[in-house]
Amino acid sequence: MSSRKGSDNDGASPGKIFIGGLAKDTTLETFTKYFEKYGEITDFVIMKDRHTGRPRGFGFITFADPSVVDTVMQEDHVINGKQVEIKRTIPKGSSQSNDFKTKKIFVGGIPTSVTEGLVFDMSSRISSQSMERWWNMRSFVTMQPNALVVLGL
Repeated sequence: MSSRKGSDNDGASPGKIFIGGLAKDTTLETFTKYFEKYGEITDFVIMKDRHTGRPRGFGFITFADPSVVDTVMQEDHVINGKQVEIKRTIPKGSSQSNDFKTKKIFVGGIPTSVTEGLVFDMSSRISSQSMERWWNMRSFVTMQPNALVVLGL
C-alpha cells in the first residue's frame, strides 16, 4: 500500500469510495489533489503489489462528510488522463453487502495455457460463492445472461 493519512478500523465507512482503473503512474499527490475539491479527506491509499511495490491500479478515499460520496458518484472522473470507476464501499458482513449484485468479478493467476472456453466450462459448474474460494487466477470476468466473458488471458 502507499501511505495513508488516517486509518479505518473496519475497512469501510459511509464516506469511503473505491477508485478503480488508475493509471500506474498516478501519485498520491495527484490522487488526493483530485478528490480534495469535493471535501475534506480523512484517509487515502493507492494499493500496491506487496512483492513488486508497483501500483495495482486502484485505491480508496475516505471523506469526512459521507454526503460527498453521492456527489462524487454522480460525475465521470478522469485522473492522470485515464477515466476511473468510482464505487461506494460496503462494510463486510452488512446486509447491504449480501444484497449487492455485481456483473464483474476478479480472478487472478490464470496460466497462459488456459483457454476462455475452459474458464467458462469450469465457472459454469460452480456456484458464485464457491467460485470466489475456488479461483486463484488473474483476469477480469464479466457475467452476462448465459455467458461469461473473460478478459486479460
